[in-house]
Amino acid sequence: MSHTDCKADNMLHGGEIYALGEIRQDFSVNINPLGVPEEVLNAIRAGLLNVECYPDRDCMSLREALSIRLELPGENILFGNGASELIMLLVLGLRPKKALLPVPSFSGYEHALRGAGVPIDYFFLNKNAGFQPDEGFLEALVHLSAGDMLFLCSPANPVGNTLSKAFLTELAEECRSRQICFVLDECFIGFLPDEEMRTMRQEAVGNPYLFVLDAFTKRYACPGLRLGYLMGDRERLTEIARLQPEWSVSALAQIAGTAALHAPVSYLEDARLLITTEREYLTKSLTDLGFIVYPGEANYMLFEATDAVRCEIFSALLKEGFLIRRCAN
Repeated sequence: MSHTDCKADNMLHGGEIYALGEIRQDFSVNINPLGVPEEVLNAIRAGLLNVECYPDRDCMSLREALSIRLELPGENILFGNGASELIMLLVLGLRPKKALLPVPSFSGYEHALRGAGVPIDYFFLNKNAGFQPDEGFLEALVHLSAGDMLFLCSPANPVGNTLSKAFLTELAEECRSRQICFVLDECFIGFLPDEEMRTMRQEAVGNPYLFVLDAFTKRYACPGLRLGYLMGDRERLTEIARLQPEWSVSALAQIAGTAALHAPVSYLEDARLLITTEREYLTKSLTDLGFIVYPGEANYMLFEATDAVRCEIFSALLKEGFLIRRCAN
């Protein structure tokens, strides 16, 4: 195994390009394929002088713009240095004694829980059912107690499948009755054409046990800026925010986020159309080559091959400057 392959084996997330030599195309990240909107880039250029000042701790301009966009009270939104910081704040602020995680799932949840010393129960999803959570996941709540926590992602990471509004509503109500903290990651929901019909953010406002996570990172292709937001009960968010470092969201991130919210509606519409078209093409092409492609709706795809072929594909692509994501973790 080469030095580069060893580095690749240690990848925790997508986008870890810095130790892998020359990367021509990074397909290991699941962001908007259209790239950063020009309106955002122009706003960042114009706002460079703002680095002479401390950022607004309360993100007032950004908060107002997002509140209008989401039709949520601004006090029910907490901004952070990317979704990762907010996940960590949730764990540290709510201090669960135990957590429930589906498998497969985003490794960042496990990272935050382990960092805080929280024991984890794993719920292994059925591969033959496309890794789709079902009633069995609801039944697993019996092993959690009041104050414990569970994480779910819809569209799921890394599979890309979605959960019905009816299932999520039932799960949220069950968690509320048991006083279990339910963290729903919706960082990829912006790539669904019926986002407004799927989201649970309005439900989170009146439920102190439901937290909905989202980020500018995916929608607007700006992971380097680090800008996420958490939606939920005002008092609970205030409790969590006490652990947040001051000036957590940089001035440029706030400027970029505000500009993104004023980008043309066609930007996301074009991205959704492109993703739908390319997903159909890639699904057929990979299936014809003998791979197992798991059904999903997001801007990424999970496919599987034998261990030997999987390693050969990753290494062969990497040698040509194309990085894909291994999902072993």
